[in-house]
Amino acid sequence: MPFSVETLHRLIIEWIVEGDQSINVVEAPRFRKLLLFLGSDRISDKDIPHRDKVTSTILKEYHLERLNMIEEMKNTLGRVSLTTDLWSDPNRDSYMGVTAHYMVRDAKTHRITYRDVLLAFRYVGGSHTGENLEKEFFKIIEEYGIEKKIGQVTMDNASNNNTLMEALERELLKRGIPFHRDGNRVRCFPHIINITVQAILEELKRRPTAPYGSSLPLEDVFTYVESLQKDPISLVRKVVATCRASGQRRRDLQETIKNGNKTGHWATSMIDVGREYTSMPEVQLLRDCETRWSSTFLMIDRFLVLFPAIKQYCSLPQNSDAMAHALLSEDDINVLQDIHQLLEIPHAAQELLSAERTPTLSMVFPVFELLIEQLNKAMKTLPKLSPFIEIAVSKLEEYMGQCRKTRIYALATVLNPSMKFDHMKKSGHVGEEARARSWMLEIETERGVDLVAFWHMYFQFKETIYPALFRVAMDVLPAQASSVACERVFSSSKETCTLRRSRIGANLLEALQVLKFRYKQDGLNFTEDLVAHEQDYSISGRVSERATQELLAAGRIDELEDLILNAETSCE
Repeated sequence: MPFSVETLHRLIIEWIVEGDQSINVVEAPRFRKLLLFLGSDRISDKDIPHRDKVTSTILKEYHLERLNMIEEMKNTLGRVSLTTDLWSDPNRDSYMGVTAHYMVRDAKTHRITYRDVLLAFRYVGGSHTGENLEKEFFKIIEEYGIEKKIGQVTMDNASNNNTLMEALERELLKRGIPFHRDGNRVRCFPHIINITVQAILEELKRRPTAPYGSSLPLEDVFTYVESLQKDPISLVRKVVATCRASGQRRRDLQETIKNGNKTGHWATSMIDVGREYTSMPEVQLLRDCETRWSSTFLMIDRFLVLFPAIKQYCSLPQNSDAMAHALLSEDDINVLQDIHQLLEIPHAAQELLSAERTPTLSMVFPVFELLIEQLNKAMKTLPKLSPFIEIAVSKLEEYMGQCRKTRIYALATVLNPSMKFDHMKKSGHVGEEARARSWMLEIETERGVDLVAFWHMYFQFKETIYPALFRVAMDVLPAQASSVACERVFSSSKETCTLRRSRIGANLLEALQVLKFRYKQDGLNFTEDLVAHEQDYSISGRVSERATQELLAAGRIDELEDLILNAETSCE
Protein backbone atom coordinates (compact mmCIF):
# COMPACT_ATOMS: atom_id res chain seq x y z
CA MET A 1 0.00 0.00 0.00
CA PRO A 2 1.62 3.28 -1.08
CA PHE A 3 1.96 5.87 1.67
CA SER A 4 -0.21 8.97 1.71
CA VAL A 5 -1.39 11.33 4.42
CA GLU A 6 -5.01 10.49 3.50
CA THR A 7 -4.35 6.78 4.04
CA LEU A 8 -2.67 7.55 7.36
CA HIS A 9 -5.75 9.48 8.51
CA ARG A 10 -8.09 6.70 7.39
CA LEU A 11 -6.12 4.01 9.20
CA ILE A 12 -5.97 6.08 12.39
CA ILE A 13 -9.75 6.58 12.22
CA GLU A 14 -10.39 2.85 11.66
CA TRP A 15 -8.06 1.94 14.52
CA ILE A 16 -9.78 4.37 16.91
CA VAL A 17 -13.31 3.31 15.91
CA GLU A 18 -12.84 -0.45 15.71
CA GLY A 19 -10.54 -0.68 18.72
CA ASP A 20 -12.60 1.62 20.98
CA GLN A 21 -9.64 3.92 21.45
CA SER A 22 -10.03 7.31 23.04
CA ILE A 23 -10.11 10.07 20.44
CA ASN A 24 -7.74 11.97 22.72
CA VAL A 25 -5.05 9.39 21.98
CA VAL A 26 -3.98 11.49 18.98
CA GLU A 27 -2.99 14.24 21.41
CA ALA A 28 -0.65 11.98 23.38
CA PRO A 29 2.95 13.15 22.78
CA ARG A 30 4.38 9.63 22.78
CA PHE A 31 1.77 8.41 20.28
CA ARG A 32 2.61 11.25 17.91
CA LYS A 33 6.32 10.61 18.46
CA LEU A 34 5.80 6.94 17.57
CA LEU A 35 4.03 7.82 14.30
CA LEU A 36 6.76 10.31 13.39
CA PHE A 37 9.38 7.62 14.00
CA LEU A 38 7.50 5.05 11.90
CA GLY A 39 6.88 7.60 9.16
CA SER A 40 10.57 8.41 9.03
CA ASP A 41 11.02 11.51 6.88
CA ARG A 42 7.70 11.08 5.02
CA ILE A 43 5.48 12.85 7.59
CA SER A 44 5.71 15.77 9.96
CA ASP A 45 3.71 16.57 13.06
CA LYS A 46 1.21 18.63 11.05
CA ASP A 47 0.30 15.49 9.07
CA ILE A 48 -0.94 13.72 12.21
CA PRO A 49 -4.56 14.71 12.91
CA HIS A 50 -5.63 16.27 16.19
CA ARG A 51 -8.80 15.49 18.13
CA ASP A 52 -11.01 18.00 16.28
CA LYS A 53 -9.93 16.62 12.91
CA VAL A 54 -10.49 13.03 14.02
CA THR A 55 -13.96 13.86 15.36
CA SER A 56 -15.03 15.72 12.23
CA THR A 57 -13.71 12.90 10.03
CA ILE A 58 -15.62 10.27 12.02
CA LEU A 59 -18.84 12.27 11.67
CA LYS A 60 -18.19 12.73 7.94
CA GLU A 61 -17.59 8.97 7.49
CA TYR A 62 -20.78 8.28 9.42
CA HIS A 63 -22.73 10.61 7.13
CA LEU A 64 -21.34 8.83 4.06
CA GLU A 65 -22.16 5.43 5.57
CA ARG A 66 -25.76 6.52 6.14
CA LEU A 67 -26.05 7.70 2.53
CA ASN A 68 -24.63 4.37 1.33
CA MET A 69 -27.15 2.43 3.43
CA ILE A 70 -30.04 4.57 2.20
CA GLU A 71 -28.98 3.99 -1.41
CA GLU A 72 -28.48 0.26 -0.91
CA MET A 73 -31.85 -0.20 0.75
CA LYS A 74 -33.55 1.42 -2.24
CA ASN A 75 -32.46 -1.64 -4.21
CA THR A 76 -33.20 -4.50 -1.83
CA LEU A 77 -34.59 -7.68 -3.40
CA GLY A 78 -37.27 -7.92 -0.73
CA ARG A 79 -38.42 -6.39 2.50
CA VAL A 80 -36.14 -4.99 5.20
CA SER A 81 -36.44 -6.83 8.52
CA LEU A 82 -35.42 -5.07 11.71
CA THR A 83 -34.36 -5.80 15.27
CA THR A 84 -34.55 -3.32 18.11
CA ASP A 85 -33.75 -3.14 21.81
CA LEU A 86 -32.74 -0.64 24.50
CA TRP A 87 -29.48 -0.19 26.41
CA SER A 88 -28.41 2.08 29.28
CA ASP A 89 -24.91 3.58 29.54
CA PRO A 90 -22.97 4.12 32.81
CA ASN A 91 -24.78 7.46 33.25
CA ARG A 92 -28.14 5.64 32.99
CA ASP A 93 -28.89 7.34 29.67
CA SER A 94 -30.90 5.10 27.34
CA TYR A 95 -30.15 4.27 23.72
CA MET A 96 -32.22 2.47 21.10
CA GLY A 97 -30.40 0.13 18.78
CA VAL A 98 -31.97 -0.68 15.41
CA THR A 99 -30.41 -3.15 12.99
CA ALA A 100 -31.61 -3.84 9.44
CA HIS A 101 -31.40 -7.15 7.57
CA TYR A 102 -32.09 -7.57 3.86
CA MET A 103 -31.08 -9.20 0.58
CA VAL A 104 -29.33 -7.42 -2.30
CA ARG A 105 -27.70 -8.45 -5.55
CA ASP A 106 -23.99 -7.72 -5.64
CA ALA A 107 -23.31 -5.24 -8.43
CA LYS A 108 -20.07 -6.96 -9.51
CA THR A 109 -20.71 -10.67 -9.01
CA HIS A 110 -24.54 -10.56 -9.36
CA ARG A 111 -24.74 -12.95 -6.41
CA ILE A 112 -27.65 -12.71 -4.00
CA THR A 113 -26.13 -11.40 -0.78
CA TYR A 114 -27.45 -11.13 2.77
CA ARG A 115 -26.72 -7.80 4.46
CA ASP A 116 -27.02 -6.64 8.05
CA VAL A 117 -26.34 -3.06 9.10
CA LEU A 118 -26.73 -0.91 12.18
CA LEU A 119 -29.17 1.87 11.31
CA ALA A 120 -29.07 3.73 14.59
CA PHE A 121 -27.77 3.83 18.11
CA ARG A 122 -30.10 6.62 19.18
CA TYR A 123 -30.38 8.42 22.51
CA VAL A 124 -33.89 8.04 23.95
CA GLY A 125 -35.03 10.61 26.50
CA GLY A 126 -38.15 10.54 28.63
CA SER A 127 -40.11 7.54 29.81
CA HIS A 128 -39.91 4.21 28.02
CA THR A 129 -43.58 3.91 27.17
CA GLY A 130 -44.41 2.08 23.98
CA GLU A 131 -45.73 5.28 22.42
CA ASN A 132 -42.51 7.19 23.09
CA LEU A 133 -40.36 4.33 21.82
CA GLU A 134 -42.48 4.06 18.67
CA LYS A 135 -41.94 7.75 17.86
CA GLU A 136 -38.16 7.29 17.99
CA PHE A 137 -38.32 3.98 16.12
CA PHE A 138 -40.50 5.42 13.35
CA LYS A 139 -38.25 8.47 13.05
CA ILE A 140 -35.30 6.15 12.38
CA ILE A 141 -37.01 4.08 9.68
CA GLU A 142 -38.35 7.27 8.11
CA GLU A 143 -34.82 8.71 7.95
CA TYR A 144 -33.78 5.72 5.86
CA GLY A 145 -36.91 5.78 3.69
CA ILE A 146 -37.87 2.17 4.43
CA GLU A 147 -41.31 2.66 6.00
CA LYS A 148 -42.92 0.97 2.95
CA LYS A 149 -40.41 -1.89 3.03
CA ILE A 150 -40.67 -3.08 6.63
CA GLY A 151 -40.73 -6.86 6.93
CA GLN A 152 -40.48 -8.42 10.37
CA VAL A 153 -39.58 -6.53 13.55
CA THR A 154 -37.78 -8.74 16.07
CA MET A 155 -37.82 -7.66 19.71
CA ASP A 156 -38.02 -9.12 23.19
CA ASN A 157 -41.22 -9.80 25.10
CA ALA A 158 -41.36 -6.63 27.23
CA SER A 159 -44.87 -5.21 27.56
CA ASN A 160 -43.86 -1.79 26.19
CA ASN A 161 -42.93 -3.53 22.94
CA ASN A 162 -46.56 -4.62 22.60
CA THR A 163 -47.58 -0.97 22.81
CA LEU A 164 -44.80 0.03 20.43
CA MET A 165 -46.09 -2.36 17.77
CA GLU A 166 -49.68 -1.19 18.26
CA ALA A 167 -48.60 2.45 17.80
CA LEU A 168 -46.46 1.53 14.78
CA GLU A 169 -49.42 -0.29 13.21
CA ARG A 170 -51.61 2.81 13.63
CA GLU A 171 -48.95 5.12 12.19
CA LEU A 172 -48.31 2.98 9.11
CA LEU A 173 -51.97 2.24 8.40
CA LYS A 174 -52.67 5.96 8.65
CA ARG A 175 -50.19 6.37 5.79
CA GLY A 176 -51.78 3.59 3.77
CA ILE A 177 -48.95 1.10 4.46
CA PRO A 178 -50.08 -2.48 5.31
CA PHE A 179 -48.72 -3.59 8.69
CA HIS A 180 -49.93 -5.79 11.56
CA ARG A 181 -48.83 -5.64 15.18
CA ASP A 182 -48.70 -9.45 15.39
CA GLY A 183 -48.15 -10.48 11.78
CA ASN A 184 -45.05 -8.31 11.42
CA ARG A 185 -43.59 -9.12 14.83
CA VAL A 186 -41.09 -11.80 15.76
CA ARG A 187 -40.62 -12.49 19.46
CA CYS A 188 -36.99 -13.00 20.43
CA PHE A 189 -36.71 -16.77 20.81
CA PRO A 190 -33.65 -16.90 23.10
CA HIS A 191 -35.44 -14.45 25.38
CA ILE A 192 -38.39 -16.85 25.54
CA ILE A 193 -36.10 -19.71 26.55
CA ASN A 194 -34.49 -17.60 29.25
CA ILE A 195 -37.91 -16.52 30.58
CA THR A 196 -38.82 -20.21 30.79
CA VAL A 197 -35.67 -21.06 32.74
CA GLN A 198 -36.22 -18.16 35.13
CA ALA A 199 -39.81 -19.32 35.65
CA ILE A 200 -38.52 -22.76 36.71
CA LEU A 201 -35.97 -21.25 39.11
CA GLU A 202 -38.53 -18.86 40.60
CA GLU A 203 -41.06 -21.64 41.18
CA LEU A 204 -38.42 -23.81 42.86
CA LYS A 205 -37.90 -21.02 45.40
CA ARG A 206 -41.54 -19.96 45.70
CA ARG A 207 -43.23 -23.37 45.93
CA PRO A 208 -40.75 -25.90 47.35
CA THR A 209 -43.65 -27.98 48.72
CA ALA A 210 -45.24 -28.41 45.28
CA PRO A 211 -44.15 -32.10 44.99
CA TYR A 212 -46.64 -32.88 47.81
CA GLY A 213 -49.37 -32.25 45.25
CA SER A 214 -48.08 -34.96 42.93
CA SER A 215 -49.39 -38.51 42.78
CA LEU A 216 -46.24 -39.88 44.41
CA PRO A 217 -46.45 -41.49 47.87
CA LEU A 218 -45.91 -38.98 50.68
CA GLU A 219 -42.90 -40.85 52.07
CA ASP A 220 -41.19 -40.62 48.67
CA VAL A 221 -41.33 -36.84 48.54
CA PHE A 222 -40.84 -35.89 52.20
CA THR A 223 -37.01 -35.72 52.18
CA TYR A 224 -37.10 -34.28 48.66
CA VAL A 225 -39.27 -31.36 49.80
CA GLU A 226 -37.03 -30.84 52.82
CA SER A 227 -34.09 -30.32 50.47
CA LEU A 228 -36.10 -28.03 48.17
CA GLN A 229 -37.07 -25.91 51.17
CA LYS A 230 -33.38 -25.31 51.83
CA ASP A 231 -33.17 -23.74 48.34
CA PRO A 232 -30.29 -25.92 47.05
CA ILE A 233 -29.31 -23.44 44.33
CA SER A 234 -28.79 -20.74 46.96
CA LEU A 235 -26.77 -23.26 48.97
CA VAL A 236 -24.51 -23.76 45.95
CA ARG A 237 -24.00 -19.99 45.70
CA LYS A 238 -23.04 -19.90 49.38
CA VAL A 239 -20.54 -22.71 48.85
CA VAL A 240 -19.02 -20.81 45.94
CA ALA A 241 -18.81 -17.69 48.13
CA THR A 242 -17.26 -19.65 50.99
CA CYS A 243 -14.68 -21.44 48.86
CA ARG A 244 -13.65 -18.21 47.22
CA ALA A 245 -13.65 -15.98 50.29
CA SER A 246 -9.89 -15.51 49.95
CA GLY A 247 -7.05 -16.31 47.63
CA GLN A 248 -5.75 -18.84 50.15
CA ARG A 249 -9.00 -20.79 50.11
CA ARG A 250 -9.01 -20.88 46.33
CA ARG A 251 -5.46 -22.18 46.26
CA ASP A 252 -6.22 -24.76 48.95
CA LEU A 253 -9.21 -26.08 47.01
CA GLN A 254 -7.08 -26.39 43.89
CA GLU A 255 -4.44 -28.24 45.90
CA THR A 256 -7.11 -30.63 47.21
CA ILE A 257 -8.18 -31.40 43.63
CA LYS A 258 -4.60 -31.98 42.47
CA ASN A 259 -3.72 -34.24 45.40
CA GLY A 260 -6.85 -36.33 44.86
CA ASN A 261 -5.97 -36.76 41.19
CA LYS A 262 -2.44 -37.89 42.07
CA THR A 263 -3.71 -40.55 44.48
CA GLY A 264 -6.68 -41.56 42.31
CA HIS A 265 -8.99 -40.67 45.19
CA TRP A 266 -11.69 -39.17 42.96
CA ALA A 267 -11.96 -42.16 40.63
CA THR A 268 -14.85 -43.74 42.54
CA SER A 269 -16.45 -40.67 44.12
CA MET A 270 -17.22 -38.32 41.23
CA ILE A 271 -20.87 -37.48 40.58
CA ASP A 272 -22.42 -38.43 37.25
CA VAL A 273 -23.19 -35.28 35.23
CA GLY A 274 -23.56 -37.02 31.88
CA ARG A 275 -19.87 -36.87 30.98
CA GLU A 276 -17.00 -39.22 31.72
CA TYR A 277 -13.87 -37.95 33.45
CA THR A 278 -10.66 -39.92 33.93
CA SER A 279 -9.71 -37.42 36.65
CA MET A 280 -11.24 -34.39 38.29
CA PRO A 281 -10.75 -31.27 36.14
CA GLU A 282 -8.42 -28.77 37.81
CA VAL A 283 -10.82 -25.88 37.31
CA GLN A 284 -12.45 -23.27 39.53
CA LEU A 285 -16.01 -22.91 40.69
CA LEU A 286 -18.34 -20.70 38.67
CA ARG A 287 -20.85 -18.10 39.76
CA ASP A 288 -24.12 -17.48 37.96
CA CYS A 289 -26.01 -14.48 36.65
CA GLU A 290 -29.53 -14.67 35.22
CA THR A 291 -28.76 -12.19 32.41
CA ARG A 292 -26.68 -14.91 30.74
CA TRP A 293 -27.93 -18.04 29.05
CA SER A 294 -27.32 -21.19 31.07
CA SER A 295 -25.16 -19.58 33.74
CA THR A 296 -27.10 -21.23 36.61
CA PHE A 297 -26.87 -24.60 34.87
CA LEU A 298 -23.12 -24.12 34.38
CA MET A 299 -22.65 -23.14 38.03
CA ILE A 300 -24.46 -26.27 39.22
CA ASP A 301 -22.68 -28.44 36.67
CA ARG A 302 -19.25 -27.28 37.83
CA PHE A 303 -20.25 -27.60 41.48
CA LEU A 304 -21.33 -31.23 41.01
CA VAL A 305 -18.15 -32.07 39.13
CA LEU A 306 -16.00 -30.66 41.94
CA PHE A 307 -18.24 -31.70 44.84
CA PRO A 308 -16.09 -34.60 46.16
CA ALA A 309 -13.13 -32.20 46.44
CA ILE A 310 -15.32 -29.46 47.94
CA LYS A 311 -16.69 -31.90 50.51
CA GLN A 312 -13.22 -33.09 51.51
CA TYR A 313 -11.84 -29.55 51.65
CA CYS A 314 -14.71 -28.22 53.78
CA SER A 315 -14.40 -31.13 56.23
CA LEU A 316 -10.71 -30.55 56.93
CA PRO A 317 -10.11 -29.77 60.64
CA GLN A 318 -8.86 -26.25 59.93
CA ASN A 319 -12.03 -25.52 57.92
CA SER A 320 -14.68 -27.42 59.85
CA ASP A 321 -15.93 -24.48 61.92
CA ALA A 322 -15.85 -21.78 59.24
CA MET A 323 -17.22 -23.94 56.44
CA ALA A 324 -19.55 -26.44 58.10
CA HIS A 325 -22.59 -24.54 56.81
CA ALA A 326 -21.31 -24.98 53.25
CA LEU A 327 -21.77 -28.76 53.21
CA LEU A 328 -24.76 -30.18 51.35
CA SER A 329 -26.31 -33.46 52.45
CA GLU A 330 -26.61 -36.49 50.21
CA ASP A 331 -30.34 -35.73 49.82
CA ASP A 332 -29.51 -32.16 48.81
CA ILE A 333 -27.08 -33.43 46.18
CA ASN A 334 -29.69 -35.83 44.79
CA VAL A 335 -32.16 -32.95 44.38
CA LEU A 336 -29.45 -30.80 42.83
CA GLN A 337 -28.68 -33.55 40.32
CA ASP A 338 -32.34 -33.59 39.29
CA ILE A 339 -32.37 -29.80 38.86
CA HIS A 340 -29.17 -30.10 36.83
CA GLN A 341 -30.79 -32.70 34.59
CA LEU A 342 -33.84 -30.48 34.11
CA LEU A 343 -31.85 -27.32 33.29
CA GLU A 344 -29.75 -29.27 30.82
CA ILE A 345 -32.77 -29.40 28.47
CA PRO A 346 -33.04 -25.62 27.80
CA HIS A 347 -29.24 -25.45 27.93
CA ALA A 348 -29.08 -27.88 24.99
CA ALA A 349 -31.54 -25.70 23.06
CA GLN A 350 -29.46 -22.62 23.79
CA GLU A 351 -26.34 -24.43 22.66
CA LEU A 352 -28.09 -25.29 19.41
CA LEU A 353 -29.04 -21.65 18.86
CA SER A 354 -25.62 -20.31 19.79
CA ALA A 355 -23.98 -22.64 17.28
CA GLU A 356 -25.44 -20.43 14.55
CA ARG A 357 -23.92 -17.02 13.85
CA THR A 358 -27.39 -15.75 12.97
CA PRO A 359 -30.22 -18.00 14.23
CA THR A 360 -32.81 -18.44 11.48
CA LEU A 361 -36.56 -18.43 11.92
CA SER A 362 -36.79 -21.93 10.48
CA MET A 363 -35.17 -23.23 13.68
CA VAL A 364 -37.74 -21.74 16.03
CA PHE A 365 -40.74 -24.10 15.91
CA PRO A 366 -38.64 -27.29 15.70
CA VAL A 367 -36.66 -26.16 18.77
CA PHE A 368 -39.88 -25.06 20.51
CA GLU A 369 -41.39 -28.50 20.00
CA LEU A 370 -38.18 -30.30 20.86
CA LEU A 371 -38.05 -28.39 24.14
CA ILE A 372 -41.65 -29.20 24.99
CA GLU A 373 -41.16 -32.86 24.01
CA GLN A 374 -38.06 -33.21 26.20
CA LEU A 375 -39.71 -31.43 29.12
CA ASN A 376 -42.73 -33.73 28.90
CA LYS A 377 -40.37 -36.72 28.98
CA ALA A 378 -38.65 -35.17 32.00
CA MET A 379 -41.95 -35.22 33.89
CA LYS A 380 -41.69 -39.02 33.82
CA THR A 381 -37.98 -39.29 34.55
CA LEU A 382 -38.07 -36.51 37.18
CA PRO A 383 -41.58 -36.94 38.67
CA LYS A 384 -40.83 -34.96 41.84
CA LEU A 385 -40.03 -31.92 39.70
CA SER A 386 -43.09 -32.33 37.47
CA PRO A 387 -45.01 -29.38 39.05
CA PHE A 388 -42.16 -27.07 38.06
CA ILE A 389 -41.77 -28.63 34.62
CA GLU A 390 -45.48 -28.03 33.99
CA ILE A 391 -44.88 -24.31 34.56
CA ALA A 392 -42.11 -24.34 31.93
CA VAL A 393 -44.22 -26.23 29.39
CA SER A 394 -47.14 -23.86 29.96
CA LYS A 395 -44.87 -20.85 29.45
CA LEU A 396 -43.45 -22.27 26.21
CA GLU A 397 -46.90 -23.16 24.86
CA GLU A 398 -48.13 -19.65 25.69
CA TYR A 399 -45.33 -18.05 23.68
CA MET A 400 -45.65 -20.63 20.92
CA GLY A 401 -49.29 -19.61 20.55
CA GLN A 402 -48.26 -15.97 20.27
CA CYS A 403 -45.68 -16.84 17.63
CA ARG A 404 -48.32 -18.67 15.57
CA LYS A 405 -50.11 -15.35 15.04
CA THR A 406 -47.70 -14.69 12.18
CA ARG A 407 -47.17 -16.96 9.18
CA ILE A 408 -43.50 -15.98 8.91
CA TYR A 409 -42.33 -19.07 10.83
CA ALA A 410 -44.13 -21.47 8.51
CA LEU A 411 -42.74 -19.71 5.46
CA ALA A 412 -39.23 -19.74 6.92
CA THR A 413 -39.49 -23.45 7.69
CA VAL A 414 -40.60 -24.28 4.16
CA LEU A 415 -37.80 -22.14 2.70
CA ASN A 416 -35.20 -24.14 4.62
CA PRO A 417 -34.15 -26.91 2.19
CA SER A 418 -33.34 -29.25 5.08
CA MET A 419 -36.86 -28.95 6.53
CA LYS A 420 -39.45 -27.95 3.93
CA PHE A 421 -42.86 -29.41 4.91
CA ASP A 422 -41.35 -32.35 6.81
CA HIS A 423 -41.47 -30.56 10.15
CA MET A 424 -45.16 -29.70 9.76
CA LYS A 425 -45.99 -33.31 8.88
CA LYS A 426 -44.08 -34.69 11.85
CA SER A 427 -45.56 -32.18 14.28
CA GLY A 428 -49.10 -32.90 13.09
CA HIS A 429 -50.00 -29.36 12.09
CA VAL A 430 -52.02 -30.36 9.03
CA GLY A 431 -53.74 -27.01 8.69
CA GLU A 432 -50.45 -25.17 8.94
CA GLU A 433 -48.92 -27.41 6.29
CA ALA A 434 -51.83 -26.76 3.95
CA ARG A 435 -51.59 -23.02 4.48
CA ALA A 436 -47.86 -23.04 3.86
CA ARG A 437 -48.34 -25.04 0.67
CA SER A 438 -50.84 -22.47 -0.53
CA TRP A 439 -48.39 -19.66 0.20
CA MET A 440 -45.58 -21.04 -1.91
CA LEU A 441 -44.37 -23.74 -4.28
CA GLU A 442 -42.67 -26.87 -3.06
CA ILE A 443 -39.12 -27.46 -4.27
CA GLU A 444 -37.13 -30.71 -4.14
CA THR A 445 -33.72 -29.92 -2.66
CA GLU A 446 -30.73 -31.50 -1.04
CA ARG A 447 -30.09 -31.13 2.66
CA GLY A 448 -27.30 -29.27 4.42
CA VAL A 449 -27.03 -26.27 2.12
CA ASP A 450 -26.43 -22.70 3.30
CA LEU A 451 -29.76 -20.91 2.89
CA VAL A 452 -28.53 -17.81 1.06
CA ALA A 453 -26.14 -19.83 -1.11
CA PHE A 454 -28.86 -22.36 -1.90
CA TRP A 455 -31.42 -19.80 -2.99
CA HIS A 456 -28.80 -17.91 -5.00
CA MET A 457 -27.99 -21.08 -6.93
CA TYR A 458 -31.67 -21.97 -7.33
CA PHE A 459 -32.76 -18.56 -8.57
CA GLN A 460 -29.90 -18.38 -11.05
CA PHE A 461 -32.10 -20.63 -13.14
CA LYS A 462 -35.62 -20.25 -11.72
CA GLU A 463 -36.08 -16.58 -10.77
CA THR A 464 -38.12 -15.77 -13.86
CA ILE A 465 -40.02 -19.07 -13.69
CA TYR A 466 -41.11 -18.62 -10.07
CA PRO A 467 -41.17 -14.85 -9.48
CA ALA A 468 -43.63 -15.13 -6.56
CA LEU A 469 -41.42 -17.67 -4.80
CA PHE A 470 -38.42 -15.43 -5.38
CA ARG A 471 -40.17 -12.47 -3.74
CA VAL A 472 -41.28 -14.56 -0.76
CA ALA A 473 -37.76 -15.92 -0.24
CA MET A 474 -36.22 -12.43 -0.39
CA ASP A 475 -38.79 -11.18 2.14
CA VAL A 476 -38.50 -14.06 4.59
CA LEU A 477 -34.83 -15.09 4.66
CA PRO A 478 -33.53 -11.89 6.33
CA ALA A 479 -36.03 -12.05 9.23
CA GLN A 480 -34.25 -12.62 12.55
CA ALA A 481 -35.14 -15.25 15.13
CA SER A 482 -33.74 -13.10 17.92
CA SER A 483 -32.91 -9.53 18.80
CA VAL A 484 -29.34 -10.41 19.67
CA ALA A 485 -28.02 -8.41 16.73
CA CYS A 486 -28.92 -5.40 18.87
CA GLU A 487 -27.58 -7.05 22.01
CA ARG A 488 -24.29 -7.61 20.20
CA VAL A 489 -24.18 -3.88 19.45
CA PHE A 490 -24.86 -3.09 23.10
CA SER A 491 -22.08 -5.39 24.23
CA SER A 492 -19.75 -3.61 21.84
CA SER A 493 -20.94 -0.19 23.01
CA LYS A 494 -19.84 -1.01 26.56
CA GLU A 495 -16.29 -1.00 25.27
CA THR A 496 -16.83 2.44 23.73
CA CYS A 497 -18.82 4.11 26.50
CA THR A 498 -16.87 3.18 29.61
CA LEU A 499 -17.06 5.02 32.94
CA ARG A 500 -13.82 6.77 31.98
CA ARG A 501 -15.24 7.89 28.63
CA SER A 502 -18.86 8.48 29.62
CA ARG A 503 -18.95 12.08 28.35
CA ILE A 504 -19.08 11.15 24.67
CA GLY A 505 -21.93 13.07 23.02
CA ALA A 506 -24.94 11.14 21.74
CA ASN A 507 -24.29 12.03 18.08
CA LEU A 508 -20.65 10.99 18.22
CA LEU A 509 -21.53 7.79 20.09
CA GLU A 510 -24.02 6.82 17.38
CA ALA A 511 -21.45 7.56 14.67
CA LEU A 512 -18.85 5.41 16.45
CA GLN A 513 -21.25 2.47 16.85
CA VAL A 514 -22.53 2.55 13.26
CA LEU A 515 -19.01 2.70 11.83
CA LYS A 516 -17.70 0.05 14.21
CA PHE A 517 -20.52 -2.27 13.17
CA ARG A 518 -19.45 -1.83 9.55
CA TYR A 519 -15.73 -2.28 10.24
CA LYS A 520 -16.23 -5.39 12.37
CA GLN A 521 -19.12 -6.86 10.41
CA ASP A 522 -17.23 -9.81 8.97
CA GLY A 523 -16.36 -11.04 12.44
CA LEU A 524 -19.75 -10.60 14.07
CA ASN A 525 -21.32 -13.48 15.93
CA PHE A 526 -24.81 -12.49 16.99
CA THR A 527 -25.16 -15.23 19.60
CA GLU A 528 -21.80 -14.95 21.32
CA ASP A 529 -22.92 -12.62 24.09
CA LEU A 530 -26.04 -14.55 25.00
CA VAL A 531 -24.01 -17.45 26.29
CA ALA A 532 -22.61 -17.42 29.80
CA HIS A 533 -18.88 -16.76 29.71
CA GLU A 534 -16.66 -18.26 32.37
CA GLN A 535 -14.59 -15.06 32.49
CA ASP A 536 -17.72 -13.15 33.55
CA TYR A 537 -18.76 -15.49 36.34
CA SER A 538 -15.63 -17.45 37.20
CA ILE A 539 -14.13 -17.71 40.63
CA SER A 540 -11.02 -15.77 39.65
CA GLY A 541 -10.85 -12.03 39.22
CA ARG A 542 -13.11 -9.08 39.84
CA VAL A 543 -16.73 -8.90 38.75
CA SER A 544 -16.47 -8.07 35.06
CA GLU A 545 -17.69 -4.71 33.78
CA ARG A 546 -20.01 -6.52 31.39
CA ALA A 547 -21.76 -8.42 34.18
CA THR A 548 -21.92 -5.30 36.38
CA GLN A 549 -23.51 -3.12 33.71
CA GLU A 550 -26.01 -5.79 32.70
CA LEU A 551 -27.19 -6.28 36.27
CA LEU A 552 -27.46 -2.52 36.83
CA ALA A 553 -29.41 -2.11 33.59
CA ALA A 554 -31.75 -4.92 34.64
CA GLY A 555 -32.23 -3.42 38.11
CA ARG A 556 -30.85 -6.60 39.72
CA ILE A 557 -29.14 -4.74 42.57
CA ASP A 558 -29.40 -7.62 45.06
CA GLU A 559 -27.89 -10.02 42.56
CA LEU A 560 -25.08 -7.57 41.81
CA GLU A 561 -24.40 -7.23 45.54
CA ASP A 562 -24.11 -11.02 45.85
CA LEU A 563 -21.79 -11.12 42.86
CA ILE A 564 -19.55 -8.43 44.36
CA LEU A 565 -19.48 -10.21 47.71
CA ASN A 566 -18.35 -13.33 45.86
CA ALA A 567 -15.67 -11.44 43.98
CA GLU A 568 -12.00 -12.05 44.52
CA THR A 569 -10.64 -10.53 47.71
CA SER A 570 -7.05 -10.12 48.80
CA CYS A 571 -5.20 -13.27 49.77
CA GLU A 572 -5.04 -14.28 53.42
